[in-house]
Amino acid sequence: MNKIEQFLFDIIGLLIPGFVAMVLPMLILFFVCKLNSFILFNNFFNEFSQSSIKEYTWLILIAIFTIWYLLGHVIKVFSIRYYNFMRIIFDKNINVQFIKIKNFLWKYLSKEINKSSNLFIDIIFMTSKITIGILEELSRSIGGIFVFQTQGYDSSNEQFYDKVLHQLKIKYGINIKKRTDIRKLNYAIYKLSQIIQDTNTIKTLTNTFLAKYNFYRSLSFIFFINIMFLVYIHITDEVKDITNFYISLFCLIIFWYTFHEKFKRYWELSGNESLMGIYFYLFYKDKIENNIITKSYS
Repeated sequence: MNKIEQFLFDIIGLLIPGFVAMVLPMLILFFVCKLNSFILFNNFFNEFSQSSIKEYTWLILIAIFTIWYLLGHVIKVFSIRYYNFMRIIFDKNINVQFIKIKNFLWKYLSKEINKSSNLFIDIIFMTSKITIGILEELSRSIGGIFVFQTQGYDSSNEQFYDKVLHQLKIKYGINIKKRTDIRKLNYAIYKLSQIIQDTNTIKTLTNTFLAKYNFYRSLSFIFFINIMFLVYIHITDEVKDITNFYISLFCLIIFWYTFHEKFKRYWELSGNESLMGIYFYLFYKDKIENNIITKSYS
């Protein structure tokens, strides 16, 4: 049953992005440019209803779903490249420089406050320090929007990761190096966890979360592309309704941010499930099986 659910979610996770990628640009053209992009489909369906080709309804529907499915694959691949590209721009460059500037300003204010003996200056700098603190918290929240490098597992699970690596080395002689540059599962750990789940009775939600983060990453990419498309329309003076333009831009940004955050969240949840699956197998499987055998003979 789980395999069927996973298969259906994988299919839907490709069909829906394919559908959204086709319809969303037409909606933008309709509401912002007042271009009736649906008139072509309207004429087609009128012609379709009056002709003999309606005998091929199922064939046409299959063709449409196939196009959505194939387009979903294209979007999935390009969404991976999109996130890799954004990580280079933001996580490895812009965000790093922003943190350096913020830390420099913070240290400068702290030194000035410590050196000052004037009460008035102290008050000014203290107020500035509080303001900087508030701005720092805001920047952390807003800056998180432009973080594209996702964490592979929750920080609270760090101890479990260390124990898994130690147990694999001691019990099986498998020496896997832990990544120190980022909180991310080694690919070997992920594959071992998958093999263990496939060959044992241990079940986790890893595959479900995997399908979900692929789905949300594709949707995030689609809405980003349409934001760029909307901005391009504005630059080329093709906007016919400026109110609809701003409403559309606001909605696209909200949806992009939503799916961007959900992708990052489900990536982390998928890593958590993989990690806890292999941890359970290494430390508790034998104990549970021994308890079952003991109870069966008692």
